[in-house]
Amino acid sequence: MFDICTRFGRTEKTLKQSEKRIAELDSLFIKFYEDNVSGKISDARFEMMSQRYEGEQENLKKTVSDYQHSLNVQKRKIQIRCNSWKS
Repeated sequence: MFDICTRFGRTEKTLKQSEKRIAELDSLFIKFYEDNVSGKISDARFEMMSQRYEGEQENLKKTVSDYQHSLNVQKRKIQIRCNSWKS
């Protein structure tokens, strides 16, 4: 049971970190857009950074989906074990 709890905690922590980074990337993208519109950064720099951040964000969204699935599986395992101990 300890092993499942440890994995659950690690998975949950990684999930939260990934969700936080997705939000950070949204904010960064908005800032870069505003900097591009105001002329602070070139169109080429904006395009390069946009592609980089969008790629990272796509990977993180996949990671979040995978970890959410993993957490659901782990929760079911914990529930099954808890129910078997109650019986």
